Amino acid sequence: GELDTETTEMVMDALRRINSEFQTTVVNVTHNPKVAGYADRVLRIRDGLIEGQRHTIFGEITEIDAKGRMVLPETIRRLAGLGKRVVLKVTSEGLLVKPLETKEEEGKGPVPDQDDQS
Repeated sequence: GELDTETTEMVMDALRRINSEFQTTVVNVTHNPKVAGYADRVLRIRDGLIEGQRHTIFGEITEIDAKGRMVLPETIRRLAGLGKRVVLKVTSEGLLVKPLETKEEEGKGPVPDQDDQS
């Protein structure tokens, strides 16, 4: 069942104290984003796989598997306007991922190689 807001805050504060005082890991499984907000690290699971992570210091984190594949969380893809294909560019700050095409253009075949057109 669900707890009321006041009791939820009391329980989460108690878990945070346990985490701090005993230097131990606390695992909480929830669908409630407000409860997840108490955590230093959040793993989002979709279809049995880790879709993404949020960390209080590092921000949004994802993993690259042994074949070089990276799963971008659905919310990130939606906010960035990413479709099925993207443009990757290495910059001085890291890797830039940009939408390649609009939804109407998806699936029309390969795009000609283009020089830097940022």
